[in-house]
Parts: sequence; C-alpha cells; structure tokens
Amino acid sequence: MKITFEFESSYKGKLVIDGKEFEIIKRPGEAELKAPEGENLDETLGGIIANELFGKFSDVMRAWSLADDIDCNVDMWTALSEEAGNAAYQAL
Repeated sequence: MKITFEFESSYKGKLVIDGKEFEIIKRPGEAELKAPEGENLDETLGGIIANELFGKFSDVMRAWSLADDIDCNVDMWTALSEEAGNAAYQAL
C-alpha cells in the first residue's frame, strides 16, 4: 500500500492512498475530508485509513498556516517578550 500527502496550500491538501485521491480542506474553525467516488470513509480500507490520518494531516496543515502567519508578521513576533515568543513557538 502506498500513501502520500501533497500540500496544495495551507488550507488544501491531497492524501493519496493506492492511487485514490482524498481531499482535505481547511476553513476557519472546521476541516473536511472528501473521498473519491466509490470510496466510503467508514467501510473501505482506503476510507478508513484516510479517516485515521485526517486529524494528523489537518493538524500539520494548521501548523503550516500558523507558520505562514508568523512569517508574514515577523515584526510583530520579534516585538514579543522572550517568554511570549517561547509560548507561541511551543503552540506550533
């Protein structure tokens, strides 16, 4: 079984399991896993695996999104106290 993950952006990713593409879409406050036609997220092996990996990849995408925000706001982050900066870093 071959499993790969491709970032399309910090809000969209593609989880490919044995050639079948599952889509992970992030929106503020929610995440969605879309199965390809013919795959059931609760009954097929690919769907069950995608369902199990969904939360983990969703978290990685969230961290990437936060990192983008940090990179775009370097001045704000460098103005933080060392303690606040460390707390923000730990949250990632």
